[in-house]
Amino acid sequence: LLQNTILANKEQLIKQSFIVGLSSETNTPIGLAKILALKKFLSDHKFDFTKVHFHLYQEKITLSKTDYGMNMLRTSNAAMQALIGNMDSVELLPPNFYMTFANEHDLRAMENIYYVLKDESNLGHVVNPMDGALGLSEMAELTHSMAKSFSEEIEGQGGLRVSLETGHLQRLIMCEAQSEFEKMKENKRVLVGANSSMERPAFIPARTYSMPSARV
Repeated sequence: LLQNTILANKEQLIKQSFIVGLSSETNTPIGLAKILALKKFLSDHKFDFTKVHFHLYQEKITLSKTDYGMNMLRTSNAAMQALIGNMDSVELLPPNFYMTFANEHDLRAMENIYYVLKDESNLGHVVNPMDGALGLSEMAELTHSMAKSFSEEIEGQGGLRVSLETGHLQRLIMCEAQSEFEKMKENKRVLVGANSSMERPAFIPARTYSMPSARV
């Protein structure tokens, strides 16, 4: 796996006593809200954050089998979520993950994505980029309440081990996965190249995009 990925700060990952993993999202605000909700959930349960290593891994299901450039954008998105969310490490996938075995060029390109965002864009040098983002806070609160309900349901079934042995946890995960696929089918969740922007002209000229007005 490490031959096909870059694991930033992997030395620290091995030394920590407790590792918490979380997948990235194609929807950046939702991905950041998940990170905030996770940390709040662990804080509610009195976890000692000095003994916890927060690890983000890139969501494999979103990667294309044919579109190299699209995959680079999604890798950039995952790296950005890890940096803004102040995760301790991130596992990124090369743009040709499903196409062929990654060569040195692909691994270098993937590594540069992380370091350009971290050091050139300075996302790795801001204490809390999400501070004051009301929308993210509200989404995080909603995600936190959902996680709390999920945890209570698992406890009501007798705990994590019992839920695994009876198949209850697996059924919950399968239902959630099916729900996500239905959202994609109904275009409620946009995945470019899968249910959006699939038909394009052979030549796309340069375009100018209007940016929203700055708000003070």
